[in-house]
Amino acid sequence: MSSNLTNYKWQGQLVWSMTAGAAVVVLAFSALKISDFSVKKLVVLAVALFVSVLVNRYETVIPRTNIRFSPKHIFAFWGVICLGVGGGALLSASAGLARLTRAENGKTKSLFEASADVLATYLSGVTFYLALGFFPNANGSLSAGELANVKEILAAMSSMVVLHFLITASLDYLVQRAGIRGGIRPLLIDKFLRPGLAYTVSFFAALVIYGTFAKFGIEFGLVILPLSIVADVAYRMHCRSLAEKTREISEAAN
Repeated sequence: MSSNLTNYKWQGQLVWSMTAGAAVVVLAFSALKISDFSVKKLVVLAVALFVSVLVNRYETVIPRTNIRFSPKHIFAFWGVICLGVGGGALLSASAGLARLTRAENGKTKSLFEASADVLATYLSGVTFYLALGFFPNANGSLSAGELANVKEILAAMSSMVVLHFLITASLDYLVQRAGIRGGIRPLLIDKFLRPGLAYTVSFFAALVIYGTFAKFGIEFGLVILPLSIVADVAYRMHCRSLAEKTREISEAAN
């Protein structure tokens, strides 16, 4: 995807603008809904947002593939289950913001991906609650983790992940097709086939995290906070050490 929106045809610019606008509306509505949260849930949301910003600045490559994996969807799926649709949308936005600040090039691409993720999280989250037999927001601040059992959540979560994938892949494909490059077959593979593995990993990871919270309580997030900070500091020190060694080797070679 091009880093400049003006490189796209009007169709691509229209899809980009509509997606970004819809995401803004979703975030505004989600921000209003957290006013119904209890103090405990507000604390958990704040901790989750902080951890999301820390973790989503990084991504890795799935072993034996060249597919890059980011934990952004894990936070979104867990947020929908434990904090409701609005909580999931806000966590999705925090992940997108973290990735946007790290994007040296392609700010337009990162912003579009963040908007598409927010919109997909909200729509798939609504579908998730409907699959459980609950109308979203009709139960106040109660979330699926407080309303349904694990088996019901597993089945509904499958539909949420599939819909989220189809929405983000379709929007990305439409904008890419309106760009300056890209054939149909390579785009279909890149947008619909390759991300499938990353979504599968996110699905199982979110399920494990939900199970952990279900067993130990939502306050388990307070344990994750210091661990995330320590891990982030350790990773930064490791990268700084590698950069220093690389500089020393380079200077010695010259």
